[in-house]
Amino acid sequence: MTNPILLPILGLFLLVSCNSNKEEALRYKTLIVVLDGMRPDYISEENTPFLYKMKQDGVYNEDHHATFPSVTRVNSSSYATGAFPQTHGLLGNSIYLAEVSTEKVINTGNAQELMEAGEKLSGGLLTTSSFGEILEEAGLKYMVFSTGTTGQSFLLNHLTKGGGLVNPDLFMPEDLKVELTEKLGTIPEKETPNEERHKWVVEAFKALAFEEHGPDVCTMWLSDPDGTAHTYGVGAPETLSVMQFLDGQVRDIWEHVDSIGWQDRFHLIITADHGFVTHEGNPGLENWLKEKGIEAKVAGGAIYLEDEKQKEEVVAGLQGEPWVGALFTTGKENGSWAGSVQGTLSFEAIQWGHRERKSSILVDMNWSDETNEFGFKGYSNNNGVAGHGSSSPYEMHPPLMAIGPLFKEKFPNKAPTAIVDILPTVLKLHGIAPAKEKEGRIMSEILKDNGGDLPDYHVDTIFVESTHSWGTYSLGVVIKNVGNHFYMDHTFTSRGLIP
Repeated sequence: MTNPILLPILGLFLLVSCNSNKEEALRYKTLIVVLDGMRPDYISEENTPFLYKMKQDGVYNEDHHATFPSVTRVNSSSYATGAFPQTHGLLGNSIYLAEVSTEKVINTGNAQELMEAGEKLSGGLLTTSSFGEILEEAGLKYMVFSTGTTGQSFLLNHLTKGGGLVNPDLFMPEDLKVELTEKLGTIPEKETPNEERHKWVVEAFKALAFEEHGPDVCTMWLSDPDGTAHTYGVGAPETLSVMQFLDGQVRDIWEHVDSIGWQDRFHLIITADHGFVTHEGNPGLENWLKEKGIEAKVAGGAIYLEDEKQKEEVVAGLQGEPWVGALFTTGKENGSWAGSVQGTLSFEAIQWGHRERKSSILVDMNWSDETNEFGFKGYSNNNGVAGHGSSSPYEMHPPLMAIGPLFKEKFPNKAPTAIVDILPTVLKLHGIAPAKEKEGRIMSEILKDNGGDLPDYHVDTIFVESTHSWGTYSLGVVIKNVGNHFYMDHTFTSRGLIP
């Protein structure tokens, strides 16, 4: 039996202990820097010395994953919510929402279009809570600093919670523009590479984030090397040069942290939203459908058929096209990895099938292991010089590294992780429990208080197949599992002629 005399003392101890833990969590600051389109093999001792050293000295996740489709705004939303498209509802860089417009698709790179859509959806643009909301509810402040598109920036804090959003083309609240231009001068024009804007946004972060009562958590999303690689190519001299510049900007931030004595309270996470590959081109889904006389809306790789009875016909036709990779449809049955059409995978296999917004078919472009002129592997049948969006391992595996007082040191993490895991892990750093609907997990293995144990993980490979008059279409997907969480690693297809 507990001594009644000790009860008040015990209660006081618990109160002090809880308050102490809360104060400890509140004193931390966290910055997540997303270098759009950075491949792991862009990091080298010669070209990016700071990131290379950070990789050696801190945590480096060796098996990190983007969300599929591996496009920026899908991954912005997955990062901001800790959830996959099936939960947050942002399905592509362009999306078709009949309740918003039956005539056109929404360009998610345009904040104005997203705001108008949000109004028609009564604020339900993203159908789960995000960073700004969660942190504000916990009494913490969140800010976004971005040189990306206005839409991409908006999706990182679409309800403008916490401290707001800084983008050279979008300030929320607008007062931030007046304050920062007075401090930093005129906003530079957008260029490729976008170095002057990156530098301006980094200085804006330094001007606002290092005040004692400034934001507790910040996201800095820089639009390179993505913007430069789209123009010049994967591993091109211009692309590697802008990586060198970005490395210097991140180094300057860390040196500033050191100069003000915040090393024991500041966490720095560096990642990317997706990787990058060289492109070989395709005729375009819309053109292909028109040639077949099929009426449909197309948003990215999503096909919304006017007549659902044509689904099997469309899938069969696409399976015969060498530029087409993986194909996805609603599940054959609830919980099935196989899609309802033969030779397709289910939306559930990629955690994409939103309860209200899924399409008839989701089409991926094919990919290969070819090496480009600059010595970098990975091609896909998308259009343009280079880019991303498909399910190749070169697009689905961006880097993730971290340093700070609560992170392990010199720790190569072999357990699978994903962009959806960043939010719950950052919340953990700040003493906040993530919501139950989040598909991301706390990456406890990278935290000092976890000891040395890695979570149990394993790999599954699922195959589907269909046979046609011309031959066989085979599709496989590699799934990485960690406890109750799973991540789509990559897909692969093959076509064989009937002998």
